[in-house]
Amino acid sequence: MNLTLPVRPDRVFRLVLSLDAIATAATGLLFVGGANALEPWLGLQPALLRATGWSFVLFGMLIGWAARRASTPWAAFAAIVAGNAAYVAESLAVLALGWIVPTGLGTAAVIGLAAVVAVLAALEAAGLRRSSVLAAA
Repeated sequence: MNLTLPVRPDRVFRLVLSLDAIATAATGLLFVGGANALEPWLGLQPALLRATGWSFVLFGMLIGWAARRASTPWAAFAAIVAGNAAYVAESLAVLALGWIVPTGLGTAAVIGLAAVVAVLAALEAAGLRRSSVLAAA
């Protein structure tokens, strides 16, 4: 597969990407703006929440950019799916390895967010498989 070949996302794929972009950026803004307020509830350090939040905002912007274009290189969509899958794996790993020790609510939030991201990654992977790869010009 030529990674630079443009892909034209179908309507459903574009909708899933748009939902992912909005949810990711909104969650990021919540983490950035509410880091201090969330710390006692989640048991996560404000610096971790802010860093995660800014990465979410930037990733949400990338997803939104890809969702709005008429066509985007296949590699960009693959990177979005891979980024979401990596987030899920990293979230579960930091909990399992004890690198973070959140409250019960914090643990539920990390696992819940990872589950939502896993569903989005699966839907986006399916959308990428369904979408039209445009012929090289």
